[in-house]
Amino acid sequence: MNVRQKLCQVGFLVLLVLCPVVVSAQVTPVSATSSAEFTASADHSTIDPFGRSIVEGYRLDVFVDGTTTIAFTKQLGKPLPVNNLITLVVPEFGTLPPNVIHRATVIAFNADAASPPSAPSNPFGVPGPRQAPAPATGVQAKP
Repeated sequence: MNVRQKLCQVGFLVLLVLCPVVVSAQVTPVSATSSAEFTASADHSTIDPFGRSIVEGYRLDVFVDGTTTIAFTKQLGKPLPVNNLITLVVPEFGTLPPNVIHRATVIAFNADAASPPSAPSNPFGVPGPRQAPAPATGVQAKP
């Protein structure tokens, strides 16, 4: 090995020692929640030609994340939006099983039809005890 190769090898080792590579995992935060907020339907205040409200109410569907399993459904009525946002306390969120991730959708409806569901909410759930960590490995006694 010539001097130049030896210097390159030493320089590489110095870089590894002085500039360690840090790897981090991205985790989507899951929030513990007690309320829901959504944008009112564009038809929230619309009246049809026969004097009927296009939106008579909203329904919240809460489901286990990644499935179509409904945890619960709640009729929300037709709350008054503030700046086009509807915010409601949902006590049922506190009764969800711990450590299960959920999402929610909202549907606007009238007696004759319903809207498609909204896009799913951010993930949320009720925190419970954490799982045990994975064991350490590769333990060796050294001289």
